[in-house]
Amino acid sequence: MRVWIFLTLVSDKGQAQFFVHCQHGSNRTVMMCAVYRIAVQGWTKNEVIKEMTLGRFGFHEIWSNLVVHLQKFDLKSQI
Repeated sequence: MRVWIFLTLVSDKGQAQFFVHCQHGSNRTVMMCAVYRIAVQGWTKNEVIKEMTLGRFGFHEIWSNLVVHLQKFDLKSQI
């Protein structure tokens, strides 16, 4: 349900721009941004995982379980 609330808020074009942040930018932030890319921007899970792990977002191997969570992510179950 939290994912749905997040997507509802950040997808509302009538709202201001959003800044999504957590301490390291490599766990909650990356998950919510990844979900946004999948749900709103139409990215595939593989594209999101590649950006998350190889991009310049400070991904650390300690958070490798996030890759597993994204691979299992089912948007329909979040609605």
